[in-house]
Amino acid sequence: MNKSKFLPVLNSVLIIGLALFCAYMVFNKKEAIVYADSVKLFNGFEMTNEMRAIGENKMKEKRTAIDSLIANYQSLEDKESDASKSLQNRIVLLNKELQQFQQSYFNSVNDQISDRLDAYMKEFGKAKGLKIILGSNVLYAEDSIEITDEALQYINQRYNGLQLK
Repeated sequence: MNKSKFLPVLNSVLIIGLALFCAYMVFNKKEAIVYADSVKLFNGFEMTNEMRAIGENKMKEKRTAIDSLIANYQSLEDKESDASKSLQNRIVLLNKELQQFQQSYFNSVNDQISDRLDAYMKEFGKAKGLKIILGSNVLYAEDSIEITDEALQYINQRYNGLQLK
């Protein structure tokens, strides 16, 4: 075949091939960097809701015991008696214990939830072929790269014992 006839055909084939490759890359583009709303993930995680409910029930029980002591104190006629002062001290002590319990419980639970979320998000990122998932402090990102809802669905399914790919 003559070289002068072969070059235009080769150029045409290369241009068509390049155009097809570019079209493929544009239409099959998968974002490697995405972001998720950390607060929405934390609050929407089923483990968060379960652990909050457990903590609230425990605090309600403790609050009921304190309320009962307060009712006993209010029914006492002599507020200056030793029994009355002892009851007051007991109420103050139980209130402090309740505050300490509340703080330590929720700190501990938040750490457990965060650890579990981190592990599930790593699995999610690997399963989706992502390179970076940004969380807190994203000041702006296009909606097209937000994966919060998809990630939340994934982590809740994993939490409920489903093995996903």
